[in-house]
Amino acid sequence: TINFSTNLDVTPISAGIVTVTAAAGGGSTAEVRANTLVVTGVSTFTGNIDANGDLDVDGHTNLDNVSIAGVSTFNGNVDANDGLDVTGMLTVSSTIPRIRLIDTNTNPDFELNNTNGVFTIRDNSNSTDRFTVGATGNISILKDLDVDGHTNLDNVSVAGVSTFAGITTVTGSDLFTKRLNVSG
Repeated sequence: TINFSTNLDVTPISAGIVTVTAAAGGGSTAEVRANTLVVTGVSTFTGNIDANGDLDVDGHTNLDNVSIAGVSTFNGNVDANDGLDVTGMLTVSSTIPRIRLIDTNTNPDFELNNTNGVFTIRDNSNSTDRFTVGATGNISILKDLDVDGHTNLDNVSVAGVSTFAGITTVTGSDLFTKRLNVSG
């Protein structure tokens, strides 16, 4: 026998459900305290739920709106199907940190890598590094470099054929060349 005091009614168990109701003018069911509460089946809460400890959920959880204050740790992949908005700094930590940029309707696809202090922009579709900044700061660009506008280069070493269109001005007292062809 359970004594709920006056003005509280308990219905008998029906299909696994016990209902506690307060009679008019007395009693309250606004608060229920228990050291252990085991619920089997569907539970519906119409008000806020305040969980002041850890919440352990096994299985699929469908949450409409999540606000997290503090650090969140994920042991698997994070799937953000509608974009990822980061305010502040995005940090990618790994022995070889990388960010993949996959174009879903055309190629090529690219990847930003940091491998042993060497930064590369890799063309994954063609399996080649297009742009590299070495650990010492040297820059390597695969294929042509197209520069529009004025370019001031302090030291230029050209291996191979050089073609100049338009006026070429050489200043200084010495011009060293093995062979110079001038036409026009």
